[in-house]
Amino acid sequence: MKTINRVEIQGSVGRDAVQKSEKAPIKFSIATGNDPKPDGSGKWPLVWHNITVWNNPEALGIKKGDYLHIVGRLNYTKWTAKDGTEKTGVEVVAYDIKAATPEEKPLTPNYHGVTVKDSDIPF
Repeated sequence: MKTINRVEIQGSVGRDAVQKSEKAPIKFSIATGNDPKPDGSGKWPLVWHNITVWNNPEALGIKKGDYLHIVGRLNYTKWTAKDGTEKTGVEVVAYDIKAATPEEKPLTPNYHGVTVKDSDIPF
């Protein structure tokens, strides 16, 4: 049986990419959402995503405010905090990062509840 773990995110970088040591991954955050709702009743809430990049030194050039399109996979993490409590989190492990422009339309056919016809779906 085949399985799929793939996510695509397009949004603004919230903090510069950092790498704690030479063998550590590069990490940064990206924001999505804050787009107008189709019915005009306001905007969708802003959502922050933690991005992790392995083996791509060029990712260190990513700066706050850059607008990117990221393809990767979800990874769930678990750790113990300093106070001894168990913590969990989710990150996107990116394997394809491209510059984008805010004017680009989203790549998904059903963006924030927009009605999609069967003929719009490629499968």
